[in-house]
Amino acid sequence: MMLYAGFLWRAEYLWHDDPVLFSRAVERFPDCPLYRRKLADELLKRGDAEGAARQLVYAYKVAPSDYKSQSRLVMLYKTVQGRTDMRAG
Repeated sequence: MMLYAGFLWRAEYLWHDDPVLFSRAVERFPDCPLYRRKLADELLKRGDAEGAARQLVYAYKVAPSDYKSQSRLVMLYKTVQGRTDMRAG
């Protein structure tokens, strides 16, 4: 039981909440598109579309064959464009 408690104590550094976890994962593995996508998802949940777009663009640059990053980026741009169109109208 004490070993498990010690593990959890060390894991707290990595995982405080999901944005912190994925931010640290991106720091340690900057060329991993999965962590970039996960961080983008968390940024979107917090309303940071620009930050999410930066993560998805980077993920696409390091792994152009990764269709998931590309499709999420397209959907993000369509969503942001729709909001801009609604404000203009």
